[in-house]
Amino acid sequence: MTFDKPLRILSTSGSIHGALRIADLLPFPAQTNVIESTQDFAQQGCFVSHNTASVPASARGRAVVVGLQRVANDLTANNRLVESLQKAPLRAIYTNTGTAAADIRKAGLAAECLYRPGRLTPPSEFQPLPDRRRVLLYWKGDHPPMAAYREAVSNLIKSLPDIEFWTFPDDEPPVNAANVTALGRVRMDEVVPQVHGMVRICDRYDYGRSTFDVLLHGRWVVYNDMPDEMFSYSVPIGEMAEFIQRMVDERSDERGKRQFGEVGAYFSEAALRRRWTDAIAPFFSGDKMLDDSSVAAIERFCTASHRIGDAQVAIDQKTGEVRQTGAAKDFTVRQLPDGSPEDLTTGPALMKGAGVIEFATAGGGKRWNAFVGKSPVGYFMTSPMPAEQFEVCDAVHGYLHPEQALALYHAGVVAKDGDELVEIGAYHGKSTNFLAEGSQDTTATITSVDTFENHAMTEGLQPTFDAFSANVRRFGSRVRPVKGFSHDVVDQTPDQINYLFIDGDHSLKGCVTDIKHYFNRVAEDGFISFDDYYDRSRTKRVKTVVDYFVDIGLLKFITNARSHAVTLKASATCVLHAPKSRSKGEAVHAALNATGQAAFLLSGDVLKGRDDHAHLADGAIHAASYIVAINHFAVPAAVRPKSTLVLLKAATESLLADETKQKALREAPFKDLIIHEDASVDALRRSGVEARSIGLEGYLSELSANQRRAR
Repeated sequence: MTFDKPLRILSTSGSIHGALRIADLLPFPAQTNVIESTQDFAQQGCFVSHNTASVPASARGRAVVVGLQRVANDLTANNRLVESLQKAPLRAIYTNTGTAAADIRKAGLAAECLYRPGRLTPPSEFQPLPDRRRVLLYWKGDHPPMAAYREAVSNLIKSLPDIEFWTFPDDEPPVNAANVTALGRVRMDEVVPQVHGMVRICDRYDYGRSTFDVLLHGRWVVYNDMPDEMFSYSVPIGEMAEFIQRMVDERSDERGKRQFGEVGAYFSEAALRRRWTDAIAPFFSGDKMLDDSSVAAIERFCTASHRIGDAQVAIDQKTGEVRQTGAAKDFTVRQLPDGSPEDLTTGPALMKGAGVIEFATAGGGKRWNAFVGKSPVGYFMTSPMPAEQFEVCDAVHGYLHPEQALALYHAGVVAKDGDELVEIGAYHGKSTNFLAEGSQDTTATITSVDTFENHAMTEGLQPTFDAFSANVRRFGSRVRPVKGFSHDVVDQTPDQINYLFIDGDHSLKGCVTDIKHYFNRVAEDGFISFDDYYDRSRTKRVKTVVDYFVDIGLLKFITNARSHAVTLKASATCVLHAPKSRSKGEAVHAALNATGQAAFLLSGDVLKGRDDHAHLADGAIHAASYIVAINHFAVPAAVRPKSTLVLLKAATESLLADETKQKALREAPFKDLIIHEDASVDALRRSGVEARSIGLEGYLSELSANQRRAR
């Protein structure tokens, strides 16, 4: 499951929370986006289409559809779409209920049920059924799937005068009767133990949260038209009164206990994650995988097992469950309060794939905090940080969420003797403290680059160097401040950086500038992390930059710790082509990929602009491991030593006739210059320009020969 890029989940706008839940359930990084146009389906790579089967035929071979009942309704009502899907099939269709899957199969398409409840909290033990003859009735009178059933629901209530109906979530009951009470919105954990079961009468619809809550308590749920579900009943309206009467009369605690155990096990978070991983991952196993070197580097950062004293704590990389092994097993493990449950980027530990957990010895004498996250190799856990150390570092003035702070501490722990850690943007030294504390058992050093005049901060200009110095004094010479703007002081930073933390100017141009100047100083398989990855404010564009460099293959996304994105530096060749030479650029791109080299295409005209695309492209060619330029002279002089220029016939003739171009090549030569095979290199050599007259075909043959030698 070590995918080269995060899995994409494309969702209809009204179903985005369900799409985020799918991302939660998968043990590897996934990016969730709202579908805005058919162009969203055109991007390379496989994806999950959430709650719509209207995927263009050209993209269906890369798509798994996960849908609600709405998808089943759309398919059963649209024969043309079904016929189109039969001719150009999707990889798979999963639904949130068995009934929806059965409907789709009847329409002539393969489909399976894969329940996707929100995170559930089952009761700790089964509570006996009440003596009172009472049931819940789910009622929303203005809800279209339910509105047409008011008379049927009213008649049902009246036909069972000896049974008390509690209705929710509407404040008004469907009928005024002595045996009905409208509860309005309720806490299910308080109400469900007081009833025998729940009734839902409506058109075919999805399992709601209330259904799962009732089932988890060992109570029955009955629908009027959901015939293909694992745990609920489906009874026609005409037979519903008899069914409810019988179930209440039986008052079977034995059946309730059995259901309590079966439903709790089936819908446990670990079981859900395992089923979703087993179902989704195989469809994407043909996607581009990370190379062995990248996997090894990511596994070095994304550790799954740690020691705390005599105990060993580990996280299951597939399910996210934390376990204890070893001599001492006296730790308690709890999730620390998240504080912002509606945050869509993270959430409670093991729910959104990111969170803080606490280990404590018996009696709470000693405590440690750790961050749980997702990576391409599965769930991982940062090195547990002693609480007293965390409190000292956290007392430094700054803006770090605990998840971000623990990720920085872990980056320090992962560091080896002699490693160089560099941060761009230090403020008062809070991030510096966590990096230095984590690496305290090594000889690793931290270089902190900042103007120390509070540039790019909301408080306005003010000196910060004295505060920074006081806050890092205890680390001595292991912390080295460098004053100045990052792009002006590059030469004062280490030539080889093992971990780079970019937390300076968060604008698109500022973030690209830092990559442009520091990327090639980062060691192969070194780590680069970015602050405010998920900050979508107008002036902060970090996510745009990171996603671009991930997409072209220069970064491998590892994890996100509350908007702290951790990536792995990678290598990729830029194929830079003149606007009219795209087909030739595509040929070189394909040849490079055939040799196993990562490569990305870039049109030279993009570099001429001054917009975001131009800034991103400029950063890309400076960060690229190598450049092959097709008919494009205007390659910046700074990157020509790592570039090959390939000229086709007309461009070759233009060069031979233009002394100005020849002079430019003498002053800033390319590493390799290839001209058309019919041209003579003698004239160029006489003017001081070295070239090879093998043409594009000869260059492609060389790439093919390199591939054969590698094999």
